[in-house]
Amino acid sequence: MAKRAFIIAIENYKQMQEALGSTLKDTHKHALEFRDWLVKTRTLQTSDIFFCAEKALTGRTSDATRSAITQELLRFKDAAKDSTDDMFFYFSGHGFSYVDVDGIPTADVLLAADYVKREISGNACLKLDEIQKWLKMCLGTVTAAASTRCGHFYFIDACRNKITEREIKVAPLGLTFDHSMRKKAPVYTLCSTTTGTVASVEGGFPEALIDGLNGRGKAKRFFEGTFTVLFDSLRGYVERRLEMELDPRTEGGDGVILKLDPSLKYTCTVSVKNAAAQDEFDVEVKNDLKQVVESFTFTGADRTFDAPPDDYFVQVRPKTPADAIMEPSAPLPADLYENCALQFEKRAPEPGATRGVRAGTRGRGPARIAPAPTLPPTASVNIVVPDGAQVIVRGGKDKTEHLKASGMVELTPGTYRMELHDARGVIVDRREIALKPGPQMMDWTQLPPSPLRHALLGAIPGTHQNGVVDFSESLGPTPDQGLDLWLGLIGASRITGGPGDFSKLGPLPLATFDAAGDTAIYVLAGFDQPTVRLRAIITDDWKIPPRPVAQHASFPGLFEIVGPSGPPGFKYLTVQVDDNAPITIGTYALHGRGTLVTLAQKHTGALQIQQFILPLRKFLNTLPEGSGLWLDRTVKELDDVSGPLRLTRRCVEIQRAFARDEDAPGSLSTAELQSLVYFKWFEPIVAVLASYELARRGDVATLRIVVDNLRRHFKGLPDNEALARLAGLVPVMPPVPPLVLEGLQALNLMPDHRELPPAEALVFRGPWTMWRGL
Repeated sequence: MAKRAFIIAIENYKQMQEALGSTLKDTHKHALEFRDWLVKTRTLQTSDIFFCAEKALTGRTSDATRSAITQELLRFKDAAKDSTDDMFFYFSGHGFSYVDVDGIPTADVLLAADYVKREISGNACLKLDEIQKWLKMCLGTVTAAASTRCGHFYFIDACRNKITEREIKVAPLGLTFDHSMRKKAPVYTLCSTTTGTVASVEGGFPEALIDGLNGRGKAKRFFEGTFTVLFDSLRGYVERRLEMELDPRTEGGDGVILKLDPSLKYTCTVSVKNAAAQDEFDVEVKNDLKQVVESFTFTGADRTFDAPPDDYFVQVRPKTPADAIMEPSAPLPADLYENCALQFEKRAPEPGATRGVRAGTRGRGPARIAPAPTLPPTASVNIVVPDGAQVIVRGGKDKTEHLKASGMVELTPGTYRMELHDARGVIVDRREIALKPGPQMMDWTQLPPSPLRHALLGAIPGTHQNGVVDFSESLGPTPDQGLDLWLGLIGASRITGGPGDFSKLGPLPLATFDAAGDTAIYVLAGFDQPTVRLRAIITDDWKIPPRPVAQHASFPGLFEIVGPSGPPGFKYLTVQVDDNAPITIGTYALHGRGTLVTLAQKHTGALQIQQFILPLRKFLNTLPEGSGLWLDRTVKELDDVSGPLRLTRRCVEIQRAFARDEDAPGSLSTAELQSLVYFKWFEPIVAVLASYELARRGDVATLRIVVDNLRRHFKGLPDNEALARLAGLVPVMPPVPPLVLEGLQALNLMPDHRELPPAEALVFRGPWTMWRGL
């Protein structure tokens, strides 16, 4: 598998004029150790390692100023394009995190060697998110088969203290996108510290990282027949070494970093203090499932045994129990992910004591009674799930527990990923939890405390209990508590419904569009915090600032904006939550359809934006083929996504997958994907997103069919031409930006399109073309 790497290491910031340390001890040393790992363990050719440093070092290929790094990135792209599967990126130096006024992170920023101070050094910084997007879109992988296990791995050892965009303006990368038409690799990012904290020079991250990359300890996990260093297992190992929780970013996939020898074994040395040369001892070895995996007898003071990496418990007993007492009498844990040693002690019985009789009953005083053997610690988890749902627990040594209903499960303490699946098998919630020994509860039925949710459920007829919501007879009870889904369903009922439609959602006191013109734009924003303030505007001119929007009279935390009616075309939507920087995105109105934009907040506080272009009620039966999937209940495979609300639910789920950089076509059924390709699709935003995913996986032949359909049936969408470029076709340059960021990058509209918002305001997190702070 083709592998390449890019290293930036800056130990001395000679022009630094801030309180930041101008010298970062051992930065070069750690970078050279990482380079050694690349060469010796991952067998990279030295010519495939691009190394930026501010002084001459072994293997250095460039200086570390902003301009030098940019030029080296360009050279790296030219060398690695369409010929790289695994890519490793290492940065050690100063950095910070862009945040909003409420501390929500928006970007990580790296400082180049020519940084002076924030007032004048915006052009001496690099946005990590921008670099990641650029390399992902430009490089591509060698083959589709190899790309199932490849990845772009970023290891960042830098401060992430919070700085707002008012304090420093980071200049854009300024490199055009030379797009690969091959499969795009997923991106994995591990930083040495969490957002808002300063990285310690003596923090131990580089050492823990190198040890983990080499497969030390539990940085490895049994995977596909052998022990493997995966991104997730590496992250857990580094967190344990640093004794802190990090906030890694992943784009799905396995994140295979290094496969180890399938026959890997480690040695456990068992020794007995005070043992004579002729003493005999029985040994029993159990795994963490309490199964006996080995037993043997040895003579003398010590003995070793070899076993594959695992958590074991070792019990040692004297061959003749009446002749000796063993301390401890309980099994000792053996973490055999490395060589380990266990020590027991042989003690003589108390005088006068007999087997099974407590010494001291004959007047000799109380004797020490050996404690009863203790069982391996477990976490007893009472998992409570909504009706009709199930939880899948992933973690440990690739163990999976399926719980079709609420119940108890015994798990080894550790970090687990839990997924809540609804009755269709679709993931509706994900959580990561660190389990400690002892009883605990994971209750998935409890809704977040929210006046908005409480008010909505009070206004929607139905039985809302045990964690499920009854939005509609066609949907059935749903355990999905995502506010993005709630808003999507409610908004869709307004656009696609008229009087008498949707008996549960239709009567809500919200805007209606049954008498709308040929187009409509509807923004529905909902927040669990009722004190949120919102400003918003829908306009042709991105320079116009947003205006205050009043909360809904009946639903605290809910805002609705109805855009001006007009001909089909592009509009800017600018929203501002509280005092945070305004966010601007593009929307598009199509004939016969209503554009719905929903705004919610994730549990992290980040804004969650979704868009839909839905058929207006009066045009529902007059639109060309796109309404086929909308109404068709004759095809069994499509029955689950027939009807407006079911289709909207699928759109929400697919947009979630795309925002997480998961395989959107993989989340579509075969029937749905075929409907997309041959245009039996009702909602163009999902068609566009799935098409970008086809470009990500290098399926150019299918993409060309979809582009032809999009151009014919959804005329005017700027993303049509971006997708044409990605499919190797000749695009017609649109006068407005694509809705999806990858489309803006594909058309290279950032550097010199004067009518667009400034490139330095672009946000590189999330799927949409989005600007901050305009």
